[in-house]
Amino acid sequence: MTRPLAASRRPSTVPRLLVVFTSGLVAAGLLAGCSSSGTQDSASVAQEVDQQAVGGVDGLAADAAASASDARSVVETTQQMVTTGTVEVVVDDPVAAAEEISALVEQAGGRTEQRNQQVRTETSEPRADLTVRVPADKVTPTITALGDVGTVEATRISSTDVGGQARDLDARIKALQTSTTRLETLMSTAETTADLLDAESTLTARQGDLESLQAQLNALADQVDLSTLVITLTTEPTTPDTETPTFWEALATGWGALVATATTVVVIVGVLLPWLATLAVIALLVRWLVRRLRTRRTMVPSPQPRDPARPPSDMHA
Repeated sequence: MTRPLAASRRPSTVPRLLVVFTSGLVAAGLLAGCSSSGTQDSASVAQEVDQQAVGGVDGLAADAAASASDARSVVETTQQMVTTGTVEVVVDDPVAAAEEISALVEQAGGRTEQRNQQVRTETSEPRADLTVRVPADKVTPTITALGDVGTVEATRISSTDVGGQARDLDARIKALQTSTTRLETLMSTAETTADLLDAESTLTARQGDLESLQAQLNALADQVDLSTLVITLTTEPTTPDTETPTFWEALATGWGALVATATTVVVIVGVLLPWLATLAVIALLVRWLVRRLRTRRTMVPSPQPRDPARPPSDMHA
């Protein structure tokens, strides 16, 4: 009875070994699959991190470039240039040219602030001086257009950056506006008359300063928007005639000089004649008085002188 039982148990060990071996293979396969999937997942995560890092760096670079561009644009907008210049133009008729230039400036959007004219005289040549204001971007076209009016002899242009001055005025204006707002609030909450009067006095001073600064800023903005040009219009100087006169021209000149001299002498005699006549009458009167005095002296007998050698007795005899 015992042997049959042993014989029946031996065949059952083979399937168990197969099961164990198969289970081991399956487990090894699962472990290999897990390790490979884990490696792939790690690689994908690392790649995603790298992409995010690269994208972050690119974003920072783009932001930095945008910031630099904004900074440059701010600097450019804060540059405010005041342009002034002088232009000398030679024309045939300065008065007519001044009218033409004034119309030209108005067409460009500017205006004529000052204009002085002088016509031709015996001692001076005609000329005209204009002070015009033209838009800053029309300075060069305006000077070019002056070449159609006459010959541009000289041009001098200068520009000054007043951006710092404008920013300073703007900052001071904002500070005064804040101060006036606070003073207005203080006036509305003042509890005593003295506090109200003090706040009102200070507010008046602040408003005066604010208006002054605003006027300065407006004047500065006007100088930036409209450039100033001083235009001088002159003519070619006339040269005197240097030709040698002919005989007849010289004779005519001499005759004219003689007539002018004779006329001058006649005028002088006419002026002196009344004085000469008066002096002659006075001289005749003085001469008559002198003669009369002399005649009286000769008519009065002079006393006889006594002879000292003759004795007095002889005289009585």
